Amino acid sequence: MSAQLNLEFGELYARSERRNELDKVEADLVQLALLFKTNFEFRGFIRSTQVPIEERVQQVVSLSGFSVAQTFIELLFVILSEGYFNQIQQISDKFTGMISERTGRYLVVLATSISLEEMALTELQGRLSSTLGQSVVLRNDVDSTLIAGSVFLLPNGKVYDFSIKRQLSEFKSYLMEKT
Repeated sequence: MSAQLNLEFGELYARSERRNELDKVEADLVQLALLFKTNFEFRGFIRSTQVPIEERVQQVVSLSGFSVAQTFIELLFVILSEGYFNQIQQISDKFTGMISERTGRYLVVLATSISLEEMALTELQGRLSSTLGQSVVLRNDVDSTLIAGSVFLLPNGKVYDFSIKRQLSEFKSYLMEKT
């Protein structure tokens, strides 16, 4: 990661805090890193030199699920204008790590095909906090591409995919190998 971007993290964190956007920026970065890691078309779009940077930023923030926090938009502009595409996961990890370190809590995003009830989320949040040994903030995102099951996204980039979609994909690959 470049020295310039490393220096900007402190300022970005401070801006996020002043604007009361820490949770939004953190969640947006986790989602951006996941999209970049798992979606080939999105990765190509982000890297495109044919589309002006301002238009790419606008397209990304218009996607469902992004909070459109001002600090996230500023960070996305830096990522696109400076060519930090391949470091999106590292940027997300660094920023979420700073938040966890300074706030003492850990964001876990739970993607499901339907919105879970508050009571179930509270119970799951408590279990995750016990398992991880630190305070967890659990955010439930509805992902319309999931058939059933769930996907856990941790701020360190780890993904635990318990979805039917993944299982069907693995089964399809298995069948293709056997034919």
